[in-house]
Amino acid sequence: MIGITFIYEENPERLRPLEEDGPDALHDLTVVNMEVMNSLDFAVLCGKSVKWNQGEPAVLRDDLVVVRVAPEALDHVLGGQHARLNSDQLADLDRLKMFVMQHGKEHAWEFATF
Repeated sequence: MIGITFIYEENPERLRPLEEDGPDALHDLTVVNMEVMNSLDFAVLCGKSVKWNQGEPAVLRDDLVVVRVAPEALDHVLGGQHARLNSDQLADLDRLKMFVMQHGKEHAWEFATF
């Protein structure tokens, strides 16, 4: 995966334009972009104890996916100790933490491109 953006959206129907318009539809949503971390990084931080994604994708194309992030996965990742991460990765975690503090974790979605 090349890029990852987190979306806050209570109504999954508002994610539908992403299926047709791709990243161009992000401007109508509340988002935070990660600079260096990707989907695999977050899944690895969860380890085997917590599943990162929850349910089926809301949008699935050949070049992108939108999936709900499990609230318990956000708790696990944002509450953990990450001594092995570099400063850029820690900055991404800080961005995500601020986003979750502002919008909550119950309606967090991951938008990832391949």
